[in-house]
Amino acid sequence: MTFINSNIYVFGGEFGEGEDSQYSSDLYKLNFEHDNYSATPPPALTIAKMEVIGTRPAPRTGHCCVDYKGKMLIIVGG
Repeated sequence: MTFINSNIYVFGGEFGEGEDSQYSSDLYKLNFEHDNYSATPPPALTIAKMEVIGTRPAPRTGHCCVDYKGKMLIIVGG
């Protein structure tokens, strides 16, 4: 995962256990920018599945995701 502005981007990951485990090639964005952090109850966070532009990396886990100039995520390893 990587942090850009007020968002956390998460690519891939593993779900399930043992022989049933599967890898993901999905990209999600968690936005946590709010105008009023002291509100009761606190504002809800938003999470969205993102569209991938270009070639989608293969499903993976154990990788690194970095920001390139605030315009591109680079996925390495896994």
